[in-house]
Amino acid sequence: MHIPQTRDGRAGSRRRNRSGRLEFAEPGSAPYVQAALDGRDTVILLAALAPLSTGLPILTRPAISDPRELEGKRLGVLTNTGQVAISVRSALNTWGVSATLVPLGTFGAIYAALGSGEVDAGALSADYRFLGPREYGLRVLDTPSAGYVPVVVGCSRRLIAADRRLVSGVVQAYIEAIHFFKTKRLEVIPVLQQFLRFENRPAVEEAYEFYAPLLQRLPRPSAQGLLTLLQDLLQAQPSAVHVSPADFVDSSFLDELEQAGLIEAIYGETAEAGG
Repeated sequence: MHIPQTRDGRAGSRRRNRSGRLEFAEPGSAPYVQAALDGRDTVILLAALAPLSTGLPILTRPAISDPRELEGKRLGVLTNTGQVAISVRSALNTWGVSATLVPLGTFGAIYAALGSGEVDAGALSADYRFLGPREYGLRVLDTPSAGYVPVVVGCSRRLIAADRRLVSGVVQAYIEAIHFFKTKRLEVIPVLQQFLRFENRPAVEEAYEFYAPLLQRLPRPSAQGLLTLLQDLLQAQPSAVHVSPADFVDSSFLDELEQAGLIEAIYGETAEAGG
């Protein structure tokens, strides 16, 4: 499951510096964990969602109603190696079926390929589960949860050392944006519709109702979810340098903002710092 993304697959948090290089990015957690295994200078700052009870939905053409019917079919994914592909392979293995994964680059491209019949099924972010049945009569197959942290925001440790105030400001702004999303439904729906590029407003409203309660007030990444992903990646890379979730997460910004009373200030004194 991912937070709402545009049809070209972009998630909500990207910021470039003057040289054009990304300073912050919001992908799945797999790229950050893999980067830690490879010794690269990246770190996770926050995760809007906790690990969920189900994984990414697989939307299928109307003729497919059971996971076993995916046998031998073409299934759209973002890439062959990312978190979506890892999760899909895990689901297919659980179901005991074999399908051909077709890398299409973006969720929008996967959805368009489903609509045109280029693929038989596609792994999509949760917002499409509300649009696909309405627009193309697609069916939704819920995949078993792999237990991973779905989507994270991070940057480089180099940036933290160079401009800690900037990073802290981004983390605070993200927390405040979550509060706005959770508490300002009437204002959020039109923005969400524009961002998702869904013409069908009821689908957007359902997507809002799905995500709003799942967003964490204090967006702390699940240590267990990151550990589960790390253990899975290590199976394919057993010679990797030993790391733990603490090696690819910097929780100090969330800690500082929590201790400063930010959550209580924006949600009210009795608010809990959980979901």
